[in-house]
This record gives sequence, structure tokens and C-alpha cells, in this order.
Amino acid sequence: MASLQIRDLPVSLEYKLKAEAQKNHRSLAQEAIVSLEKGLAIKPHTSERRLRVLDELIREPILSKGDALKSPVEMMKEDRKR
Repeated sequence: MASLQIRDLPVSLEYKLKAEAQKNHRSLAQEAIVSLEKGLAIKPHTSERRLRVLDELIREPILSKGDALKSPVEMMKEDRKR
């Protein structure tokens, strides 16, 4: 994979990119890639998207180690009560 270095990046753009990266729980490089893909209207290859999602799940798991999944029956009962 190629790398890219950007010189003389406007400070306002740097702050905006950092804020978006923090909001989306991504690194600055990941956010720059996503922004470029959106700006160029490029859809990432399916395997790249999958790897990105897996990377995010590893960094921020949905469940804590002590949490347990409810059984499907319990979840359906809860949904019916709503």
C-alpha cells in the first residue's frame, strides 16, 4: 500500500480532520482515507471495509469481558414488551 505525506496542510483542515477522527473513533490516517474516499466518491473494496470494521471492533469491543449475550428468546421477549 502506498503512503502519502501532505505538506502545508491548513491548520483549520487539520483541526477538522482530528475532530472527525476522534468523533468516529479512528486514527488520523484512517479518517484521512475515509475522507478521501468520500471526496473522490470511491467505494472501498469489500475486503478493505471488512478489515476496517474488524479493526474497529478489536479496538472498541461491543461487550466488556464480563458481559454475556442474552439468549435470542430473552431478546425477543424484551422486544415484544416495547
